[in-house]
Amino acid sequence: MLNCSTPRIGILSTVTNFLSLSFLVTGILGVKAYRCLDRSKAVLVGLVLLRTVSTVLLILDLINLVVERQLVGK
Repeated sequence: MLNCSTPRIGILSTVTNFLSLSFLVTGILGVKAYRCLDRSKAVLVGLVLLRTVSTVLLILDLINLVVERQLVGK
């Protein structure tokens, strides 16, 4: 059953997917690569760049998120 909180579900889904992926890539894998490569500045710059770009894309996605409400039933 759909209710008035449906747009919030789309926003919540987008944000949680972003957080999950960003923590995995830049958090766990990124820090491991950074440490394994003797604290390489190139890896650090790449991680910061990746995190910045993904945050900008999240914001653009949330701005352009369109939710259409439909009543379904008998």
